[in-house]
Amino acid sequence: MRTHLSAPAWSGLICVISIMLAGCTPTPDEAHALCMQTQAKADLQIRLMFGLLRDDGRRISDAEWQHYSDEVLSVALPDGFSVIPADGTWKDPRTGQTDREPSRIVWAAIRPSPTLAARLDAARAVYRTRFSQHSVGLIISSGCESF
Repeated sequence: MRTHLSAPAWSGLICVISIMLAGCTPTPDEAHALCMQTQAKADLQIRLMFGLLRDDGRRISDAEWQHYSDEVLSVALPDGFSVIPADGTWKDPRTGQTDREPSRIVWAAIRPSPTLAARLDAARAVYRTRFSQHSVGLIISSGCESF
């Protein structure tokens, strides 16, 4: 028995194949048009990546994380953020060894601000110092938001 794919199914299949070959992401013009159609405002998508193991192998407790989140992240990202539990894999640049550790990803959609870079740098520095971390990952991309 032969199955025929509908036009939407073909379109989806073509997109999946395109992703595998070259990526199927909207152009900046398409993304801007979609933002305008949904009456979304321009923003920055901020993702911070925090490891939960100290150099000595001790895990950062939920209470310690919550205290840091309340005291530091809520100041750096006052309009709100989401915390996503994760299992991180990274390559230690000092040893070349690939390690795994429990992690947290903090995601925020935020409007650009003259103080944003300083707030993010401060939050990352506090975490590195307080919890003996070598780094806190940061990804910034442009986007739009509508709530």
